[in-house]
Amino acid sequence: MRKPTLLLTAILLFCGLPGSSVRSQGTIKDLLVSPRLANLRKDVEAGNHSALEGFWHEITKQGAPLVERIEGDERNVLVTFFWRSKKQANVVIMSDFGNNVRSLVLTRLLNTDVWYKTYRMGNDARFLYQFSIDDPNFPFEGEAETRFPTRFQPDPLNPRRYDFTKPEIFSIVELSTAPSLELSIPDPAVPHGVVGRFGKPLSSKILGNERAIWVYKPPGYSDTVDPYPLLIFGASYINQIRLPVILDNLIAQRRIQPVVAIFVGFPPSGPGQNVQDEEAGGESPFGDFIAKELLPWVRERVHVTTDPRRVVIGGASAGGHSAACVALQHPEAIGNVIAQSGAFWRGIGHTAHYWSDPARDNGREGFARAVASRPATSATPSVRFYLTIGRFENRSAFSDGLISMLQASRHVRDVLQAKGYDVTLRESSGGHDPYNWESALPDALVALLGVKSPTSAPKK
Repeated sequence: MRKPTLLLTAILLFCGLPGSSVRSQGTIKDLLVSPRLANLRKDVEAGNHSALEGFWHEITKQGAPLVERIEGDERNVLVTFFWRSKKQANVVIMSDFGNNVRSLVLTRLLNTDVWYKTYRMGNDARFLYQFSIDDPNFPFEGEAETRFPTRFQPDPLNPRRYDFTKPEIFSIVELSTAPSLELSIPDPAVPHGVVGRFGKPLSSKILGNERAIWVYKPPGYSDTVDPYPLLIFGASYINQIRLPVILDNLIAQRRIQPVVAIFVGFPPSGPGQNVQDEEAGGESPFGDFIAKELLPWVRERVHVTTDPRRVVIGGASAGGHSAACVALQHPEAIGNVIAQSGAFWRGIGHTAHYWSDPARDNGREGFARAVASRPATSATPSVRFYLTIGRFENRSAFSDGLISMLQASRHVRDVLQAKGYDVTLRESSGGHDPYNWESALPDALVALLGVKSPTSAPKK
């Protein structure tokens, strides 16, 4: 059976296991009635057979899903997904919302070829989804195990597509007040930085492997000016999340000063091994690699700061968890963290045991436990944290009864605040996907590295 991608794994397991709803804007509610479908039902029951073809012509022309206003509600809309089939079908929406698999299964309208599901959601939502049609593993959950879907496809009625990683193609929903992605779009009028790969890979004695390293140099880069602030992200932030474009635009708008960004690749995994997941587990060797090998190596090659207050490490999902752990271990080297949809539900340690032996998870929520166990001091902790999370990420992660990513991020915020850290948590109406991470990234960068106005004075 084909293993799903990381995103699909998250999608299935977040929506396929029970979890409590979050009562805030962005929460999904199903079992609602679309006014358009209510009218269609009346027409079909009255014997108006042309109404059905007229409906499909309308949906095909305007595209799916159908978005309808809710009278008297300025913040939410009705969103209806469709599938067309004259035969019985098991059609499941694969996305981050839904209380369980049953809440994501489309329903047939009378005896027609219209299959549908209507949800109420915030009009600021943006997310990815796919359909699973008549999968042999349906309904994907049982008493003994959670099973993965084997068939996925984009919505044929939705022309908007996102090529996450071939051959996985997703459909996109972007509602009217979703956060702008303007800063992720290249502007020909804006000076562009240069992205390139260092010719020689970085060999790590601590980790016993080597990896490619990429660098972004801002427009006008010079070795004769003051050392540049430094960003450290994974290589997925070059193209999948368009950080170089965001940096070009923020620098041009003078919202941040020119910065250098380093993008760290991962070595290839061997049979039965996932090096990326293992290194993102939060144990000390990877943190030591960043602080004791990567940073000195980079400073020999690029004109960047040695001041930890001007160094930012970031990542998404497991990478966000890893970034937070590295900074907690080495505050003398790294003073800022951007953790996007951080996998803070997990224990600190390798993930290889999470599926087969939950007892070896080191207690789950390992980062929050590590922060809570730190001795209290009179000094304010030096590391600043900026956390981003989607409100759709409110399902149990990877095993029944576990805390969701949304709950885990809120818990991490509370623990960090209790220990005196400077921490921001930004929630959005999105899921566990690059669109959510990309839209939240500019504000995080400005919050940590933003240019201060010379006329601004601290509040008394």
